[in-house]
Amino acid sequence: MQPGKCCPTFECRHGCVVNETYYAPGVVIPSSPCEECTCSESSYPSPHHATVKCKPVICDTYCPVGYKYTKKPGQCCGTCKPAACTVTVGDNITHVLQVGEFWNPPGDNCTTYTCEKYDDQFIPVISQKSCPHFNPDDCDPDDIKLSDNGCCKECQVKLKSCMKHNTTTVIKYHGCVSPAPVEMTYCEGSCDAYSRYSPEVNTMEHKCSCCQEIKTSQRKVTLTCSDGTYLDHSYTYVEKCSCVSSECISQVSTQQATNQTKGSQEQANV
Repeated sequence: MQPGKCCPTFECRHGCVVNETYYAPGVVIPSSPCEECTCSESSYPSPHHATVKCKPVICDTYCPVGYKYTKKPGQCCGTCKPAACTVTVGDNITHVLQVGEFWNPPGDNCTTYTCEKYDDQFIPVISQKSCPHFNPDDCDPDDIKLSDNGCCKECQVKLKSCMKHNTTTVIKYHGCVSPAPVEMTYCEGSCDAYSRYSPEVNTMEHKCSCCQEIKTSQRKVTLTCSDGTYLDHSYTYVEKCSCVSSECISQVSTQQATNQTKGSQEQANV
C-alpha cells in the first residue's frame, strides 16, 4: 500500500507458472538434467505474455590424451577421468601408455617407461638400464655392436677369441706382499690357425698365430715386507692383446726330431 492512500495498490506482472509455482521473466525454471528452461517474455503474438522456453544442454565431451569422457548417474554431462599414463619427453613428444605396456623413447633404448595403476591413479614408472664398462680400444671396430636390447655397446667377438682379461691377485716378491689384491691383465683366447693341403705346391700349408700382448705398461705397487719395511715393486700391465703370427712346426719335423732322439738313446745304451 502506498503512503497517503487508503486502499492498497497492486501491480500486475506477467510471468510463468509451472507446477503452481510463479517464475518471473528471466528466471531459470528447474527442469530435467539435460534441459535448460527459462521464463521469457515474448513480444509475439502478445507483447506482455511470458512463455517457458527450453533448450537442450550441450555437453563438452572433449578430453585430452590419456583421459576418457565418463558419465555420472543423475547428471547430464560427464567429466574427463584418467584412463592411462601420459608421458612427455624431449621436444614435447607425448605418448599414451596403457597399464602394463612398455615404451622406449625414440633413440633411447636405455630408458623404458611402463604404466601402473594404484586405486584410481595412473602412474608412469621409469626404468633406466646401466651399461657395463666398455673400452673401444679393447675391441676391433668391426666387432663393436649394440646389445640385444639396443642400449649398450659391446664387443661381439667369437667365443674364446684372443682378448685381454682382467684379474686381481696378491703380489709376492722376495718375502714381501702387496697389502691388497692388485689388478692385473693377461691375454687369452684362440687365434686364426690352419693346416691344409695345397695342390699347387703338393704339400701341407700351415698358418699359426699366438695370442699375446702388443701393448704393455709398467705399474708400481708398494709391498709390505716381513721385517716391517716397504719395497717399491714394478710389474707389467697388459694394455692390449692381439694375434701375432708365429712359426709352425710341421709334424714331419717333429717326428724326425723324435726319431733322432730315440736313435741317440739306443746308441748310448749299447
